[in-house]
Amino acid sequence: MRTVSRVGGSDYADYLNLELLLQLQHPRCSRIDRWVHGDEHFFIVVHQCSELMLRQILIDLKDAGDAMTPPSDGDLRWCIDNLKRSAESLRLLGSLMSALHFMRVKSFASFRPLLGKASGAQSSQFRELRLVLGLSGNRDGALFDAFRKLVSDRGCELGDVFSQLDVDHVLHRIAEAMLNLSEAVWQCLTEHVRLAAWMLGDAAGTGGSSGVGYLEKRIAAPFEPLWRARSVAHVGGA
Repeated sequence: MRTVSRVGGSDYADYLNLELLLQLQHPRCSRIDRWVHGDEHFFIVVHQCSELMLRQILIDLKDAGDAMTPPSDGDLRWCIDNLKRSAESLRLLGSLMSALHFMRVKSFASFRPLLGKASGAQSSQFRELRLVLGLSGNRDGALFDAFRKLVSDRGCELGDVFSQLDVDHVLHRIAEAMLNLSEAVWQCLTEHVRLAAWMLGDAAGTGGSSGVGYLEKRIAAPFEPLWRARSVAHVGGA
């Protein structure tokens, strides 16, 4: 059972550590050009928010996977809620990237050299997310492995999840939540490519990659076996 600790005496700023949080943005360009300085500050804030969202997504997906993995006292309804929340968090990530369209290209070109070799591709949390989702290496990822084991433990096949809803309805709800998450991942990665094309055009990526072409190759929707199983359900119902 989850418990909530209660500590009195905190106000809004204390609870969120706002004094520290608002001191973590340090644009490297000069304040003399306030427009460029403001755009770099915006660039930093968006990426810091993205890392915070990634942290929450990783926590939620870990809890969702644990709820599907015995021995666990996790309620599968919590698992579904976490999967749905992760999908919405990924869509929020895409919205954050979309907001960067309102950063002036001239400003970005001005402070971009100050980034050195810094690149979003270096985000350890994003790399971890790709591993969890099965988008790196030859594995399906920890989350899908947990679901596949849950399906097997309940005496089902992946195809049963979509074609035989009376077998185990909760498995169908989890599968649909995972596909919703998969779609959100694809949308987020696509938005990243769209932003790069808008800001960089044919220029190389900050970290030395080929830029837009490199990002396009990394667009994928996780849980491919689930998508295939869902398609087979349509064939079976024809």
